[in-house]
Amino acid sequence: MKKLFTIALCTLSGLIFAENMGVRVIQPGGQTHEANIRHQKMCEEMGGVDVTNEGTSTLSTGAIDGVVCDMKDKKNIDKKVLNNKESIVYRQGESYNLSSSNQKIIRFNNLGAAIMHLLAPEETVKYGTNFTAMGVAQYSDFPAGVILSEVAVPVDQCAFGNQRSINGDAQVQLAVLCQAKIQESVQSHMKGCWNSQCNYAYGVIQQY
Repeated sequence: MKKLFTIALCTLSGLIFAENMGVRVIQPGGQTHEANIRHQKMCEEMGGVDVTNEGTSTLSTGAIDGVVCDMKDKKNIDKKVLNNKESIVYRQGESYNLSSSNQKIIRFNNLGAAIMHLLAPEETVKYGTNFTAMGVAQYSDFPAGVILSEVAVPVDQCAFGNQRSINGDAQVQLAVLCQAKIQESVQSHMKGCWNSQCNYAYGVIQQY
């Protein structure tokens, strides 16, 4: 399914993690008709619903396109997120970066615990070609607020973020179309925020 997703992104005609990337902003409702159709098709292929146009999107100058899918049915989310045995729980400021999948528990007064679960992109791609970097963010038991989800491959100057309001749980899958500009192993990033509470996950893109 990811191959189809990448092909769809490649049909294009012509804030984030690195301050020098340069960012273009698309306000809610500002996506073109063609982009909406393209994004809807991509998300449907993944078993989700396109919500890119509902929030404020940011793309770096090296990002060709970006999409965010609401994965209301958790069984459609990348199985690595649900089955990963190396998830990290963050408690009282302690953190351990054991894999690309990070879990953070945020406690609110009288609200119990809210859980943020992130998965950063892990891919093997050919140098000089376009590729899709895909990340996942799950927000569980959060009160109403604003979420910011971002996926990036900084050395390729490629990043995409989306900010929107939620009222309850949210499971989103983000994808950004990048070009492999460096012939080596590079780091990918995934960021998730609820209001001012943020978490980060890191992965590796093999660009050969």
